[in-house]
Amino acid sequence: MSLLQTPGDLASRFASAANCCVDSPGTVSANPCGSLPTNAGFSGQPGRSVFAHMLQHVVNHATYHRGQLTTMFRELGATPRALDFLVYFDETAEARG
Repeated sequence: MSLLQTPGDLASRFASAANCCVDSPGTVSANPCGSLPTNAGFSGQPGRSVFAHMLQHVVNHATYHRGQLTTMFRELGATPRALDFLVYFDETAEARG
């Protein structure tokens, strides 16, 4: 497979990968498809990644950025909001009543 060239390529590949990740409605495969399509690694060379590894990377990377935001708020003297996903749902449920 070729490298992703446009946002449309990404959307198409994501849809394809998402379809192979689902065993049945509401159930995600532990290791769907074995690997995802070819992607460019940090070295710029084409590579392949196992779905579970890429999913873990996305979660870890999001956590990294939440930490960056928290640090920036504190450096500005502000108190950051809780950025925990479960806290968000608790707060929004309380707001909805």
